[in-house]
Order: sequence, then structure tokens, then C-alpha cells
Amino acid sequence: MAVLGFSLLLFSQFSCGEKKPYVANSTGKTNEIILIINDNAHSSAIADTIMKFLTQNDLYLPQPEALYDVITIPRRDFDNQASVRKHHNILLVNIKDTIKEGTYFSKDLWASPQLVLQFDANSDTSFYRMFRLYRKAILEKLDQNELVRARGITDLGKNIGLSDEILKQFNIYMSVPAGFQVVKKDNDFLWFYQQRSDRKTEDMTASIMIWQIPYRAELQFSTDSLIRERNRVGRTYIAGPTAGSYMKTPTDYIYPQIKDLSDYASGFAVEMRGLWDLEGDFMGGPFISYTFVHPETQMLITIDAFLYRPNHDKRPILRQLQAVITNISFPK
Repeated sequence: MAVLGFSLLLFSQFSCGEKKPYVANSTGKTNEIILIINDNAHSSAIADTIMKFLTQNDLYLPQPEALYDVITIPRRDFDNQASVRKHHNILLVNIKDTIKEGTYFSKDLWASPQLVLQFDANSDTSFYRMFRLYRKAILEKLDQNELVRARGITDLGKNIGLSDEILKQFNIYMSVPAGFQVVKKDNDFLWFYQQRSDRKTEDMTASIMIWQIPYRAELQFSTDSLIRERNRVGRTYIAGPTAGSYMKTPTDYIYPQIKDLSDYASGFAVEMRGLWDLEGDFMGGPFISYTFVHPETQMLITIDAFLYRPNHDKRPILRQLQAVITNISFPK
């Protein structure tokens, strides 16, 4: 078990060299968390504060979708029902005037993969102070656990042939789930997707594209440069259903967000999130991409996932795509 802050008490469920016992597979839907608060006079207000933060809309989706679905569970049910404790995301809040203040997280306590977050506060004021301090870290921990779980699901079936093709073309190991097929290929470009097309229930295309260009300068990681390059690729390779239409990255109603990463497989990488649409047609959806310099070839590589899923939630599928495009490695 680890601590979210540097100054709080650290305690552990297992010693460093001790082997953990077998735990069951975790449960729950993608982007879901259960919340347990011990009964006190202001537990409802505290729950509202937590839910308001975790259920805020994802800004980089074309329609309102919450970051997380929060399910509140009575403390007695959590204590008495082992099945509840198998959920993959658990947030425990203990407020009692005799308790020692602390903010902790634990992995794989009752199931795997699992994240258990815990706030121990001796007053409502103490809780609100800690929550304001650590809420961004909590969101990062939740996002990391969702990716770990999504990778476990996508690894159940693999497209070995497509993974071999990516290795041959880009010198990258990527575990691609079964069901993806190549749409278009060029010397430095590859586009593959998975489709479900049933107009009565769902029309979905989940796409991943990879391309590379020579790396020349750090300026290529700037937002404007990444957008220009994505628009070049979209115009060149991603045609829409109407003649002359192609994919582009709009910046007028929402500007893509970039974030520098230091823990990607390549070390440094830039994550970009935003929306895509078509020039000359009316399709669109969210995308997420990662751009990095290949440690061996010194090519600037972008792995980009974009989704078309009208009239349905997009965040769970986009999370699964994110799990695929972040689960890469390089030949030794």
C-alpha cells in the first residue's frame, strides 16, 4: 500500500518479500467506481462533493459523458458482502474524531486488478482539505487502473498477424486485439480498424493508425505541429464516404489538449486528445494519440486511436483503444 502524499503515514498489507495470495478477477464496468462512506451527520454532502468531481463531463468527447460512474454502497454491505469488495475501483471514506488522519491507496487487495483509495479524516473540514489536495492524484490513479484492466481484457484474444506487421514496419511490439483488420497501408503509414455495423443497435468504427516521419527538432512536439501533421495524414489517407471528404482535426470549438509524459514505453512522449470530424461530410468523434521518438530508428512515430460511435457512449471504447496504443515495447 502506498500513500498519495509525501508526509502521510505509509503502511503495507504485505511485506516487501512476501508473495501475495491468489486473488479473484476484479469486477465492475469500465470507468466505474464504488464509494463507501461511514455514517455521519454530513456524509451526504461529502458524497455529493466526491461525485461532483468524479462525474464531471469529459471535455474531449462530442457529447456529455461523465469521467466515472459512481455507485454508493452502504458500509455494512461493503463489510458483509465479499462480492462487493471485488470491484476494480473502491473509494473508502472514514470520518471519525478519534481517527488518525491519512490518505492511502492499495493495489489488488481483494481482487486483481484493483485500486482501493482510502481517506481517514477526523472531521469534515479535514476531509475537504485532503480531497482538494489529492483529487487530481486520485483521478490519475483511477485512470491508470482502468488502463491496466482494459489491457487484461484486450489480451484475451490477439491478432498475431497484425502485431507482426506493426513490428516489421515500425519496429514496435504492439498487442492488437482480435477483430482488427488493415484498411490502408503505405511505406510509413498503417491504418487498421474494428467495425460493428447494425443500424438498429449500433454503428461503430474503432480505428488505430500509425505513421512515422524523420525526427528533426523538438518543435515537432508542439501542439500546432502535431495538429498540422495529423491533418496531413487525415487528408492523405482517411477519406470519408462522400467524394472529396477527409478527416481533419478542428480547433474552432475545442482545441486539442496535449500532455507531456515521462512514463511511456519510449520514455518521453506527448499525448494529444481532441475531436476529429470530416471536411465535406458530417461524421466525427474523439481521438487520442501518442507521439514519440523511436529509441533505435530515431523516427518520430505517432500512434493515434479515433472512434466513430454515434448515439452511444464513447468513453469506454476509447479507454480500450487507449489501452492498446499505450501497451507497446521495443525490440531489445
